[in-house]
Amino acid sequence: FWGTDILTAFERIKPIKTRLSDIYIPDNKRHQIERFIYEVMNYHKNKTPMRYLFSGPPGTGKTNLINAIINETTGKITVILCNSADVPLERLFTFCQIFEPALLVIDDLDFIASDRQMNGQNATLGNLLNLLDGILPKNVFMLATTNSKALIDTAASRPGRFSLIIDLAVLDSKNYLQLIHRETDDEKIISLFDDNTLLDLKSKRITGALLVNLIKQLKSCKSMKGDVTKEDFEQYFDLIYNGFYKSNAETEVKGVGFGN
Repeated sequence: FWGTDILTAFERIKPIKTRLSDIYIPDNKRHQIERFIYEVMNYHKNKTPMRYLFSGPPGTGKTNLINAIINETTGKITVILCNSADVPLERLFTFCQIFEPALLVIDDLDFIASDRQMNGQNATLGNLLNLLDGILPKNVFMLATTNSKALIDTAASRPGRFSLIIDLAVLDSKNYLQLIHRETDDEKIISLFDDNTLLDLKSKRITGALLVNLIKQLKSCKSMKGDVTKEDFEQYFDLIYNGFYKSNAETEVKGVGFGN
């Protein structure tokens, strides 16, 4: 796969156009994201590469945050996305060293740094730990994701190897209305989220990703029909909820389509 020329393993892709202002996260965590962006934008002055690990279940905005960081720093850093567990890390980091600075993105870090107690000796994990311990080039920023910190080896996630581990939780129900108002100013759509509906969303532990998706569908429906009713709301909610959940009785969202 990697061959003799590492360039043959790369594919140029366009990131999804997401801005940090489009994402709802608590202010204290937003500040840390803004600090990461600040250090990228001021790299040639500060020389402070950051390494963040985003941890949280599907639907909590991990991939959206990474897309937002990439878009906010366009033109200031070269982004290299790693999406394979079978990676010669030394060669990858050596390649990153070419760029001043580089941002290495490792989605689903648990495929590389899974706990040794579960998988025995993990050579790739050992290489990653060595790189994070100081061999990692000083020009390389890193963003990594995992659905669960329990899947990441404790040594890989100890302080010093990552600058911060940021936990992204399912949206708190008290923030539903804030997110709804951020996504639309249409009073008719907002009125559909009455007290009973909000309680139902809370009981089902609806993620922010699902809520944003639902509002987009309602806006499309109103644009096409000229109006949107409570029946439309219930139909779209059922379609989205049943489609992304394994069953109405289960509480875990499928990862597909949620933009981790």
